[in-house]
Amino acid sequence: MFTTPLGVSPFQLDTANTQSRSTFGSTPVSGSTVPCRPVDKMAIEVLVIDLQGRVLPGQVLELAWGQAVYRLETNAFGAVRFEGLEDSSYPLTLWGLDRRTLDVPVVESLSSMWARSSQPAGWSVLAPLAYPEALHVVQPGEGVDKIAFGWGHLPETLWDAPQNGTLRARRRWRNQLAAQDTLYIPPREPATLQVSTGCLYVLRFNGGVSRLRLRLAVGFEPQDGVPYLLEVPDAPSQQGTTQNGYIDTVVPAQTTRVTLVLDGGATRLELPVDALLPLSDDRGVQQRLRNLGFPCASSDGTFDDVAKGVLHRFRSAVSLPHSDVVDDDVRGALFSLHDQG
Repeated sequence: MFTTPLGVSPFQLDTANTQSRSTFGSTPVSGSTVPCRPVDKMAIEVLVIDLQGRVLPGQVLELAWGQAVYRLETNAFGAVRFEGLEDSSYPLTLWGLDRRTLDVPVVESLSSMWARSSQPAGWSVLAPLAYPEALHVVQPGEGVDKIAFGWGHLPETLWDAPQNGTLRARRRWRNQLAAQDTLYIPPREPATLQVSTGCLYVLRFNGGVSRLRLRLAVGFEPQDGVPYLLEVPDAPSQQGTTQNGYIDTVVPAQTTRVTLVLDGGATRLELPVDALLPLSDDRGVQQRLRNLGFPCASSDGTFDDVAKGVLHRFRSAVSLPHSDVVDDDVRGALFSLHDQG
């Protein structure tokens, strides 16, 4: 769970300006001065993170007050600070992510130092944002997990939409799409919650990850109980031991490469991470052959003499008759060894 110690804030304030504005002022009265009480204003802080605790910059949040809104975008640290607020509660809307993707794992009071604000509030009358339905044309290497992250949805929201029924019937798995497939994107429903001044709210996006499954095998025999370290760019490293040869975990949906470290660091394997193409596509066949240790020289689905030699070795390894053809027997063996496990 993400926590922020009291008295510590991810936001940077102009402390000199804060000090000058927070001292008592004076108002002339018949040639003399008397102290006048300052008007106390309050702040609300919000942090947006993902499931692995990484901050999410560029997310649009806004408070509402009657017809006016106070709209900010999370900074490089995934944070916003709403300043100059009356001590009250306000509806807070996070526009960039669908409401079904969010929860609020942390709500805590700010220290008195950070709860008060001397900066002016940024209320404006702005047109509401809108995220209507859309059609997404699948690009090479994209699966639903990666597409959903880009649109601020959970993968299930996209894949289970009735409008994608025809695509579901044609493709076995949501991350085995072909380029130029068309995926329906439902309207994004923004999340709104009531927030109070003097508090920090952590909003967590529960999407943006994808399942990664690796298997260590020698001659198709799984290697069980092997210690490993998995290094994932821009995410925490993971360690453990294989279960029936498998490493089964989640990584950020945008991940394209991981490093598998074995033998206490003596062996380091750089592994590409791709969305699988359908097994009916010969490029998908070549992906699976590569993953099983039978890399073809090309990955465009053509079987030249080199690729046919790889196919011959695979057919021999799984006791299939000699042939240059990628037939149902080959696809069935690949499904059993690779997709089904």
